[in-house]
Amino acid sequence: MLEPDYYPVITQANSYLRASVRRLHLIAGLLVGPFILVAALTGFFYAFAPTAEQVVYHDAYVAQTPGTSRPLSEQTAVAQREHPDLKVSAVQVKDGANTRVLFKDESLPSKSYRQAVFVDPVSLEVKDQFIQYGSSNASPLRTWLSRGHKDLWLGEPGRIYSELAASWLGALAIAGLYLMLTQRVKQKRMSVRRHSQLGAWLFPGLLFLTVTGLTWSLVAGENIGKVRKMLNWMSPTPPSQSEMVPFDQTLAVAREQGLTGMLELSSTGVARESRGPFRFAIDQVIVGPDGQLVGRIDFEQWPLAAKLTNWLIELHMGILFGIWSEIALGLLAAGIIVITVLGYVAWFRSARKGLPKPVRFQPVLAVLLVIYAVFAPLFGISLLAFVLIDVLLQLSRRRAKTKEAVNA
Repeated sequence: MLEPDYYPVITQANSYLRASVRRLHLIAGLLVGPFILVAALTGFFYAFAPTAEQVVYHDAYVAQTPGTSRPLSEQTAVAQREHPDLKVSAVQVKDGANTRVLFKDESLPSKSYRQAVFVDPVSLEVKDQFIQYGSSNASPLRTWLSRGHKDLWLGEPGRIYSELAASWLGALAIAGLYLMLTQRVKQKRMSVRRHSQLGAWLFPGLLFLTVTGLTWSLVAGENIGKVRKMLNWMSPTPPSQSEMVPFDQTLAVAREQGLTGMLELSSTGVARESRGPFRFAIDQVIVGPDGQLVGRIDFEQWPLAAKLTNWLIELHMGILFGIWSEIALGLLAAGIIVITVLGYVAWFRSARKGLPKPVRFQPVLAVLLVIYAVFAPLFGISLLAFVLIDVLLQLSRRRAKTKEAVNA
């Protein structure tokens, strides 16, 4: 793929620009490579977390007792005995699964964490209980793997590593593809050829990881969130209700309205379909205290950007296409590991040649980098650091040449 000996049209590009891109690609790749490698390693294991948790927590998730389900009021009462000091905030129900009774716990790190008690809907036996995380209902195992990929289990400061890796992954991929397409002669070194060829094959996936990774990042994610709000690209939220609505009433109305799969029922009468494999739409209904339908929010009402964001996030989490998503992400992570290693192998084999020679300032490249840095500040900060390192290397080289000339 993309390997002819000569590109007669593309090679008319500015040779100075190519030299600048090559120098940036090499220096940035050498310095950011370890961050990308760690992100790929943690991402590989995180990719298979949805299937792994189904195996590890099978008894908690899957209902074993045949028969008719008892009312949710009875199931929540059983769960409440496990946490008498906490308030039930929601219930999650699904055919063939144990009921998840969720408790709001102020002692947990954030509102995304909730105590979950798993109750057999027929026997009313408590099967398990643990802390559940996020809208994807992550188990402790998946949460732990997610944190490793997100912040290396270091908390907020650790998120800098993943954002740095995500912001440079796409930039390096674009630079690498540009270098490959503008080369005049077929690359002789096998490690460089394999590095560029595999990068070209994985190019769409690398850009996908950059876009979705930055959406969740610490600094760039906040900027992206502001843009989404400004352009009204957020998913609609149901109107708030202060009155409590019995879970059984909410469930009955939700099923009448055609909601399927796992449903999360809030204590204030909102029923929402949960994320799951091959679920491309998430609908919601709002039920009043009298058990009547107050309103509904269909996925079709979401802005297109909000729909795309939801699908891309589910893809990144390995959920949207089930095991096929996990396999694709695992292969992509493995590919990134191979690309990174090949890049270092190529560098060490040619280290005696040193870095590409510095070239004059390229305004077009500078403008593109600045625009990107506005949305991804950590990219901009690290880029300035790399430029500084480059300047110091050039000064060191000049001093060495000057000293050689004097000694000669």
